[in-house]
Amino acid sequence: MISIKMYRNDKGELFGFRVYGHAGYAEKGKDVVCAAVSSLSQAVMIGLEKLTSDEINSSKSKDDLVCEVVLMRDKVKTQTILELLLLSLKDIESQYPEYVKISEVKKQ
Repeated sequence: MISIKMYRNDKGELFGFRVYGHAGYAEKGKDVVCAAVSSLSQAVMIGLEKLTSDEINSSKSKDDLVCEVVLMRDKVKTQTILELLLLSLKDIESQYPEYVKISEVKKQ
């Protein structure tokens, strides 16, 4: 199962996410659920890095992708990008609930 944590601050603003695990929907290389989640997550990381002036802290390994906005300068852009990610991932979760689990976490 792919686990996704969306991080919100005390103001309710999204400021990061963590994606880890494997869907197990299909064999490696043919898993459309993993491909969709991975593509969306990586596109959002690129968007945050290239389209905002925010300071981003990110790491990527084979089974784990973490992205956090350390210093948010472009609040509207950042919130739009992250909310779009959340909406898109929730759509995938609704279609494949046994393979994707999203939780929203308050984190400082």
